[in-house]
Amino acid sequence: MKSSLSKYLVWLALPLLLLLASCGFHLRNMLTVPANLRLIYINAPMSNTYNSFIQTFTPLSAVNHLHITNSRAQAQAIINIINIYQPAPQMTSMTGSDQAGQYTLYYEITFNIENPQGRVLVPVTTMQQSRSFNSNASQILSANSQAQRLTVDMQQTLANSILNQLASVRNSNS
Repeated sequence: MKSSLSKYLVWLALPLLLLLASCGFHLRNMLTVPANLRLIYINAPMSNTYNSFIQTFTPLSAVNHLHITNSRAQAQAIINIINIYQPAPQMTSMTGSDQAGQYTLYYEITFNIENPQGRVLVPVTTMQQSRSFNSNASQILSANSQAQRLTVDMQQTLANSILNQLASVRNSNS
């Protein structure tokens, strides 16, 4: 009984797998960063805003087999974080009872990437993200929590964008 059920499941799963493969479905792969750019130094001012972004960036870089070093001299690529701009949430709409209804969060990062000799690999680039959320006076605590989660989400998106920029650098004696 079990063997016939197993055969049935195999014959049922096989067309499904072929269908998925034929439509172009594939699991997300890691970025392919040139081997000579996998040891990174992050040059950024010391502040809570920058540290928060670096704490988000570090595990994402590790997933892509990149290593962050504390020594600029050992680095193969230097990410200069020039500026992070994160204004307070902006109220974008109100409810019918004149209470704040919707807020928008903004996060902007300006950076460049260079090699240890100072050759620019990625010129000064500014990337922005924004997220909106709804809130009212009775939801202050949950709104703060939601704003923090959305901020981390924006940081992750921007960190992935920086990693994509690093992966796009050509492997020509960087």
